[in-house]
Amino acid sequence: MEHLITTDPDSVLISRFKGNFRLQEEGHLDDKVQRLGLSAIVDTETTGVSAHDTVIELAIQPFAFDRKTGALLEVFEPFNQLQDPLRPLSEEVKAITGIDDALLKGQSIDWQAAAARLEPCDFIIAHNAKFDRPMVHRGFHSAGKKPPRRPWVCSMSDIDWRKEDTRPPSVALGCLAAWYGFFFDAHRAIHDCRATLHLLDLAGKLSYLAQRSKQPSYIVSASGKVFDQKDMLKERRYGWDGDKKVWWKEVASAELAAAERTWMAEFVYARRADESYALAVSPEERFL
Repeated sequence: MEHLITTDPDSVLISRFKGNFRLQEEGHLDDKVQRLGLSAIVDTETTGVSAHDTVIELAIQPFAFDRKTGALLEVFEPFNQLQDPLRPLSEEVKAITGIDDALLKGQSIDWQAAAARLEPCDFIIAHNAKFDRPMVHRGFHSAGKKPPRRPWVCSMSDIDWRKEDTRPPSVALGCLAAWYGFFFDAHRAIHDCRATLHLLDLAGKLSYLAQRSKQPSYIVSASGKVFDQKDMLKERRYGWDGDKKVWWKEVASAELAAAERTWMAEFVYARRADESYALAVSPEERFL
């Protein structure tokens, strides 16, 4: 099945992706041990998007790739389990996921088994890690388990998709998939995992994310009396932390953090004292 951007700038060839990966010839895998990378795509379905919501489905798609070339070498057996939240799902969640109360009744995620899938990984990928990582960690803690300490990267925010030749108008997974020539059965966790892996393979981004997983990021925060500037901060993709009472945003480098602080000094604080600050975050602590 071909997935090719056409030479016509106004059209794209698109076909259904059913989870069948075309893998590179492995040859003698022993010869590639030093270049072999292990990772996994993680996705969740949840009862909602607040800090009080819980995971109802966890999917983990482990895979091996060549660190040097980024070639996808092997896709391993996925982990995919459901969790009964012990309360009825909202109609919105049912409509989005196709999961209902009957399907979840009596189901329980084996978090120890999930940890065993994640432990060998060099790093973990999620398409919106800012949402999925806290959800996964709360799931581990609620089950009395310790989550594996691994770097996380985000296939949505760690890649500047708008600088790609295809220039997709959105970083939503469904839109990116269409821009790279495929569509899929969305909004079940395992389907989203496999579609994310297929997207990264097509776009040649696995090696890039492997490198990104070794680098810190920076949390830029705006504290003090900045309520009147909330719309400006939202437009620049800052989020509100109700516990710390700050607007914040994660950026990939010290240079970007400095640029954000320069912008805040000019437009947010103007003639007032600049109460912004930036903190480095290690790869193992990102998105928490």
